Amino acid sequence: MSLMKINQEKIEKAAEIFKGFGNPIRIRIIDALKDRNLRVMELSELLGYSQPIISQQLKILKSAGIV
Repeated sequence: MSLMKINQEKIEKAAEIFKGFGNPIRIRIIDALKDRNLRVMELSELLGYSQPIISQQLKILKSAGIV
């Protein structure tokens, strides 16, 4: 595997992580989860967003390896 390919993979992973932080809702979710585990329903009630929105944002955070 070439050095260039390794660097490209690191760049792509970094971009995915930054994407995870690129939405205010995701930042609020991360903040809510920093001290305790919460279910989607609990996050929805706490943050004032619908369960589908919370689920969608959690999927992005999970894909980025943040949660």
